[in-house]
Amino acid sequence: ILALMFDQIDNLYAYGIDRVHAISSEMSNDEMVRNQNELTTGFFIFTYISPERFTKEPFRSAIRTLNKIYPISQIAVDEAHCVSQWGHDFRAAYLVVGKNSREHTSSNGLIPPVSALTGTASKLVLEDVRRELSILETGSVITPSTFLRKEFQFHSRLIMPDDNTQKTKSMIDNLFELLETIAGDFGFDSVSSLFSPSSVHPGIVFCRTVEGSYGVAQLA
Repeated sequence: ILALMFDQIDNLYAYGIDRVHAISSEMSNDEMVRNQNELTTGFFIFTYISPERFTKEPFRSAIRTLNKIYPISQIAVDEAHCVSQWGHDFRAAYLVVGKNSREHTSSNGLIPPVSALTGTASKLVLEDVRRELSILETGSVITPSTFLRKEFQFHSRLIMPDDNTQKTKSMIDNLFELLETIAGDFGFDSVSSLFSPSSVHPGIVFCRTVEGSYGVAQLA
């Protein structure tokens, strides 16, 4: 989440929008205090925070001071699927981010509009997000006309279960065959060239488990 916050700020700077900042736990105490004090002046048009920030009284106080002069016009919950996935698992602040943000950003009885943004929510997660953030109005969900991502290419391969009684390739054999194919696609002679000490060619292999057969530890 911290990386995403600062990535957003960098992108806005690239577009010439520099009245943006973040308040995060990675900052020194002096920097955090300075940013919270600057927030009260109304200079910044975007402030990036994590949901836990709403539980801190200094931040709440800064928001109250800001609202007396410049009412907040929009609450945007980015990566909103985390409300469902992280909130229920281990970051309870996500479950109350809707309640906290409305409560502490209202001005003269008016509550800023709340937008929830995500590109990775299933229908069940989407309904969970709407419920937890209290975004229940009819027609509140806006989705793209297509989920086609032209920059992505997907290929699937059917792998039969390993069976020593049959002449079938193991999952590991299939994986290394696939790696060899990928190496060729990128112009390398062999898969070992991908791991050359003189260059880095990153990739990701997902495993269902950490330990056990075909787990991360064994595969690595």
